[in-house]
Formats: sequence, structure tokens, C-alpha cells
Amino acid sequence: MIEKLPIEKGTASKIYGLAFDEPVSGYEVAKEIGTQPHHVNNKIKQMHKKGYLKEIKKSEWRWPKWQSDVKLLVIKVDSIKKNEKINLTELDKEVLYNRLNAKYFRSICCNDIKHHIKKEGDVNSVDEILAIFETFTLIMEQDKYFVEESLKITNREQYEKMISNQIKMAEDLRHKIRLKEISDKINDEDIPKLHKQLEKNLNKKIPIEKLKSLIQEFRESKQLSLIKPGLFEDVEKKVGSKKAANDLIINSFNVPIPKNLLVNYRGISSIGRKYLEIQELVENIWKFRIINLLYPIE
Repeated sequence: MIEKLPIEKGTASKIYGLAFDEPVSGYEVAKEIGTQPHHVNNKIKQMHKKGYLKEIKKSEWRWPKWQSDVKLLVIKVDSIKKNEKINLTELDKEVLYNRLNAKYFRSICCNDIKHHIKKEGDVNSVDEILAIFETFTLIMEQDKYFVEESLKITNREQYEKMISNQIKMAEDLRHKIRLKEISDKINDEDIPKLHKQLEKNLNKKIPIEKLKSLIQEFRESKQLSLIKPGLFEDVEKKVGSKKAANDLIINSFNVPIPKNLLVNYRGISSIGRKYLEIQELVENIWKFRIINLLYPIE
């Protein structure tokens, strides 16, 4: 029997879901769910005391705001897996925490929860968040590249190396986009001037023909032409920092995770458990059909 948390129903669940993305005030939550601010504020104090919410303070805010803490989701998943006689490792929990805490994921969940509240009036935010996360992992399991790369990760060192490679990929892409922008803007007659400036800045000789060739290559790049100019700067502006932008970009690259953990994510939500039941039923039907073909009933 999987024990339910106090925030899996009622006002507490709505608060946890609405505070999952950006920090919110009690007044903002009350307005969203159509209840009195004092009722929400009292519930927020109780939730903060139990560690379900983090207090966020900023000089421009008169009162503090609140954001959901994902630690309890990791505890919830760990509890579900223990119930199945599966023990998550510390790396499993760390990877899970980082994924649940990612800016892009928080934003997706909060939008979905708002939709549920408006449509149905209530929501189990914990189960909803885990269902969205489990859906992502099921999609990931259909990605051949993702699965192949995941099989290579068996320990923390390999996982951290994979993350490092993804950061490098993001930084390389940022650099190439910038070079593409420069190449598109520069006129051919200005290339000699750029050439002199580069040699001065780098303190070494660069063949001008090589520079011309690179500029032409960036101008003609079909792949880079598909990317909106200033993409990285726009992302940074929206999410508030380079670190948060990297978080969004890295996760958009679909960073592989340990294969055993990918499998362990199955069944962490009510939808996921239903999916497993249907999958088992379909497998049994196929087994029955195969047996029936091999050994027909006379």
C-alpha cells in the first residue's frame, strides 16, 4: 500500500502545484483557486513548516513568496520503489532530483496543473507531476540514441562526463550561432579589417583565405539557419541567468540517464501503473495467442 502525502488533495495540493514553477504569494494562489487569502496563507505556513515549500525573499517584494520543494517527490518515488522491493541508489535520487527541479520541467507541470484546476476544480499535484515525468521517460525509452547512450552510464563518473559533454555541446552551439550572426552581417570588403583585428586579438597569423572560407561556411550553414538569431540571449533573459539557460538547453538535448534508473521510473504515478497493467495484459494476450497457434485447442 502506497501511503498518500498530506499534499495530495485539497488546498495543499493546489498550492504545491501552483507554486511548482515560479515563486508565488498566498494572494496569487487564492486568486487562482477562488478562495480567501488568509485560508491559503495559513495552509502555506503549515506546508512550509513540514518542508513542502521553500520561502523565497527578494528586495523588490514586500512579502516573501513560496516555491514547491521537489525533495518530497524524490522521497515519494523512493517510497514507491521500496514498496516494490527496489532500492534507489544515491545517484538515482540525485539524477531524479535534478530532473524534477529543472526549470523547463517545472514550467510544463505548472501549466498542466492550472488547466486541471480550472477544468476539474481539484488536482493531485504530486501524482500529476510524477505522471508527466513518467510520460517523458516512456518517450525517452523509444529514442534509440537515448537508450544506447543510457546503457553506457553505469556509475556517477560516467554520468557526470555525459553532463559535461552536453554543457560543451550547448556552449559550442552558442559560439557557432554567434559566428553565424557575424558572418551574415559582415560585408566582403570588411573582411580584411576583421582579419587584422583577429590577428591582433589572438596574437598569431591567420591565413585570410581560411577566414574567408569559414565565413562562407557559416553563411551557407542550413542547420544554423534554422536557429533563431539571439536564441541563447533570449533564453537567458526569460529564465534569468546563464545557469538557468544552460539547465533548459541541456535538458532540451535529452541528457541520457542510467538505464536501470530509466526502468525504475516505471509505475511511479497512477497513470504509469495503469500503463504497466495494460502492457502486462497485452503481453499475456499475445502469449496466449502464440501458445494457441503452436498448440491449437481441438
